[in-house]
Amino acid sequence: DDREEPAAKRPRTEARPTLPPEPTGDADPELTLRLSQYREKGYNPTQHIRQNREFANPQLLQKIVDYFEIEDIGSCYPKHLFDPQAIVA
Repeated sequence: DDREEPAAKRPRTEARPTLPPEPTGDADPELTLRLSQYREKGYNPTQHIRQNREFANPQLLQKIVDYFEIEDIGSCYPKHLFDPQAIVA
């Protein structure tokens, strides 16, 4: 029988994902300054999005994806099992 066993019945062989090690060295001074300025001004990104008229339209999700440069085509599966970029390309 050549059929592959369903994934739910296969034993898990992959190790659990782990976080990468904490970065060494100092943070980027320019970024640190910019973030501290935002904090001093009381900047709230959620409130900014709610008040910005560009986000008040039916294409809100696409605006957010573009604004925050989010990779909108992805998967939690390992690339060798499923690569959504291969389908899009």
